[in-house]
Amino acid sequence: MKNLAPLMMIMISIFIIISCQKDFQEKEIPGTDKEDKLLEDIQFSSNFNWETSRNVFLTLTSSETKDFYIRSADGNTRYFHARHPGQDKEMQVTLNLPASMDKIRIGKQEVAITSATIKFSLND
Repeated sequence: MKNLAPLMMIMISIFIIISCQKDFQEKEIPGTDKEDKLLEDIQFSSNFNWETSRNVFLTLTSSETKDFYIRSADGNTRYFHARHPGQDKEMQVTLNLPASMDKIRIGKQEVAITSATIKFSLND
């Protein structure tokens, strides 16, 4: 039995070494052409927007003190959380949001992002 243990260890080691070899053959992916394209060769529109994010400036007012969240429209991503001091004071918030986002949720209300500056009242 003692002679069998080293033999088993050698067999397991050989099996691991053989199974870890990489497959170096280049496999063709269906639906792709082999033509290499340079970025310089691709034509883009002169007004193409390369930005992936944008700043949105919010001015928030509330007559009473309250906690609030600013989230994505689906509610899955939280961008901001604070307590508004109330007394109809203005609170300035700057958010950096994905450029493709067209709505956010402030508290329980959905707000459309129609410009870079938004005024919003937290009063229900």
